[in-house]
Amino acid sequence: MGRGRRDKVHLTVEQRDNFEKISCNGYASAKKILHARILLMCDEGEQAQRKWTDEEIGIA
Repeated sequence: MGRGRRDKVHLTVEQRDNFEKISCNGYASAKKILHARILLMCDEGEQAQRKWTDEEIGIA
């Protein structure tokens, strides 16, 4: 069991667009793509497409 989320992630529209481009383009390193996908899933801002739980993020 994890410790839970310490900080909430609220991405701006600009940041979301940047991370979406990184995760979809295929030119970035695997580590960078993974980090971008995790940040998109953790986003709790107004532009977030859905609310992911920690367990769902871990599985994905």
